[in-house]
Amino acid sequence: MRDYLYIFNNPKDKFILASGIEFKVIAEHISDRGLFLLKHEYPNAGFDFQSRFEYLSSVDIAELSEENIYGWGDFCWVDFIGNPPFQLDKNTISELLYFAHASEPLQSFIFDQLQNKFLCYIHDDGWYLKLYYNNWDHVDEILKGVVPRLGGDSNLIRDIEIGDEAYWISNGVSEICDKTTDIDSILNKKLN
Repeated sequence: MRDYLYIFNNPKDKFILASGIEFKVIAEHISDRGLFLLKHEYPNAGFDFQSRFEYLSSVDIAELSEENIYGWGDFCWVDFIGNPPFQLDKNTISELLYFAHASEPLQSFIFDQLQNKFLCYIHDDGWYLKLYYNNWDHVDEILKGVVPRLGGDSNLIRDIEIGDEAYWISNGVSEICDKTTDIDSILNKKLN
């Protein structure tokens, strides 16, 4: 985890956009699930012949979280319950392929066949995270491990949930800042 967090929540479209949260922090909250790896460079993934996606079972997530994911550039995944093959329908496969290409859902980010908590796009692990969620409680659990380490409190997590503002949290200080998808512009202001 980095020593700062930029974050905002879009409750209407059910995603957070953040900088400062690395995959290994999220991995702690999906360790009971598998992952379809939609865009990655992990060499030890299994292959689901039905969907044609590479995947990891829950026992492999800890190993994945120790990889240099930052060096991959883009990392895109969806979690699942169970074991492949799932007999995913063509629409689900199309949705996942589109997400891997465009980093936004075509229509849906919740897949009943997968029972997913998240649909995630990461660029330069820790630098840019766009995490779609089906239930705020799952994000809340992640933030309870991140925000207090940086000096924020549970009131700040509730404010993030409301989604009216973007926040910068660092060195025990939290402040409202620009709500933007242009992470570079925020980090250039805050880290320079």
